[in-house]
Amino acid sequence: MQPEQQPPSQWQFAPGEQQPAVTSTQASDNVSWSASEFIAYHKSAGWYLQVLLIVAALSAAAFFITRDLISTVSIVIIGIMFMVFAGRKPRVLNYAIDKAGIHVDQKLYAFATLRSFAVIDEGTLKSITLLPAKRFMPPISMYFEPQDENKIVETLGSFLPKEDRKQDAVDRFMHKIRF
Repeated sequence: MQPEQQPPSQWQFAPGEQQPAVTSTQASDNVSWSASEFIAYHKSAGWYLQVLLIVAALSAAAFFITRDLISTVSIVIIGIMFMVFAGRKPRVLNYAIDKAGIHVDQKLYAFATLRSFAVIDEGTLKSITLLPAKRFMPPISMYFEPQDENKIVETLGSFLPKEDRKQDAVDRFMHKIRF
């Protein structure tokens, strides 16, 4: 008698367990969807006026404190760049997860370059944040429809460990100012 062949398994994070949980590799290890690259908030003329007043106040304070024209001009340029980026509209990106890695439009993020992922609750929507293994690589956020959450998390969980994380302070601040 020959021993029965076991299907190949992949590591899956399970909190509180010492050994990795075993999951079978199935055709369901592929998932794809399309979503906006970030949450776009409507910004009225009043929003831009408030930013302009804050930039003017900061640049005036910097000039009166330091008497340095370079720092004053730098604050104005940064304020203008902030308003330009705030007015940018999001693109619709195509996402896919397969055995090769995570595809974001034409870019592939191999699982070896990622440490883990987290599902972040951003109020009305949730996103998945991919945490990179490289020190200076920024985290990657992926938005999705609420009905796709289980399938996406299950598929990602078969390749990467899941962490419990909350939205970081900078993201909470940007959400609060509707950037």
